Amino acid sequence: MLSVLLPTGVSSLSRTFASEVIKTLPTYKQFKKKNTVHNRAMSLFNPPKGLNFFKMFQKAYKQSKRQLPEYNAFSGALCYSGFSLLAQKPYNNIPKIMGFVQRVWKKDPMLKDPKELTKSIKFAAKFLGADLVGISKYDPRWTYKENNRKFSKYKNSVVIGIAMDDRALSPGTSFLSNAEVSFTYSKLALTLTLMTSLVKTIGGKCQGTINEALTIPMAIQAGLGHMGRSNLLINPEYGPGIRLANIFTDLDLNFDEPIPDTITPVCEKCGKCARKCPSQAISHDKKPSYKSPTKSNSIGVLRWPHDPEKCWSQWCKLGHDCVECIRACPFRKKSKKRGEYSPQEFIEEVLNQ
Repeated sequence: MLSVLLPTGVSSLSRTFASEVIKTLPTYKQFKKKNTVHNRAMSLFNPPKGLNFFKMFQKAYKQSKRQLPEYNAFSGALCYSGFSLLAQKPYNNIPKIMGFVQRVWKKDPMLKDPKELTKSIKFAAKFLGADLVGISKYDPRWTYKENNRKFSKYKNSVVIGIAMDDRALSPGTSFLSNAEVSFTYSKLALTLTLMTSLVKTIGGKCQGTINEALTIPMAIQAGLGHMGRSNLLINPEYGPGIRLANIFTDLDLNFDEPIPDTITPVCEKCGKCARKCPSQAISHDKKPSYKSPTKSNSIGVLRWPHDPEKCWSQWCKLGHDCVECIRACPFRKKSKKRGEYSPQEFIEEVLNQ
């Protein structure tokens, strides 16, 4: 796509072949994975003396000053939850370490305080990739009817949001913008997996979900924004350019308060997303209402009526998502002060980061 850049005065003919860069003896033999220090030290069976990682970890943890935030039980759980996706050797005894951390956690009073625990959970969410995090009390109105039994046992919902890269949305609806949408959901899945591992490690029960509940109302209750005319969550910092997920949990956490609604008054006067919508799925009404245009709308919620069937038909026509309502929104956090990125400008800027 872009030409290879070489240092000034160096031609492609004078480059050193990759096989010649690192020198080896003629007697060199391929190395065996089992001999890496990780595999030898973290083996479940007879690690070498002085390299038993599990025992070393226990000793270091017990000797550490656990009154310090960087060495408390929560930090230990956060440390090893990061390995939860690595099930292959030599990391397959990480659950054993997590079990130790969990036992220590029960004896550690530092984070039994809901205020401190809430602060730690929010820190962990952002540390693990979230741009936004808020906590709301479990509200059965926002779980799908089919999932009542699955989620009703939990106390609260930790809502996390990850912002999309506006540069990918800037050129307009395309495979490139759709790639950003799908990649953001994958990043959400990663953060969600690590967060659920963390909560379980510290002794909590939880279930992470993406699109298994009505996340926008929960995000509003958690103080992350308000619903706009487009029926998307509008966040004061990122506008509508965010994707959401949530973790239902039984941890004793403090709830956030909804923020003042500065979104609705702007949406009442603006209407730009409705005018720019290719399928005219967004309402031109002056005020929100309780209208429900199709079977795919929940009934009895005050908001601008939105026709998801028209929206979906546009996706089918394109063969991918549409982002025109996000691009049109005046709350959108633009990555370019004047004008929009062209696809080529975005590609070159990413390559040069």
